[in-house]
Amino acid sequence: MTEVGYSLAIDITIPPSAVATAIPPRIFISIQNLSNND
Repeated sequence: MTEVGYSLAIDITIPPSAVATAIPPRIFISIQNLSNND
């Protein structure tokens, strides 16, 4: 559980632009869609 929280904290710290370039666009869109469903 701690590792997950730590990874989430890193994702928040990293600029969205860096995350977008780090992961495939399709996965990034999928994550946004999941967030929108919530």
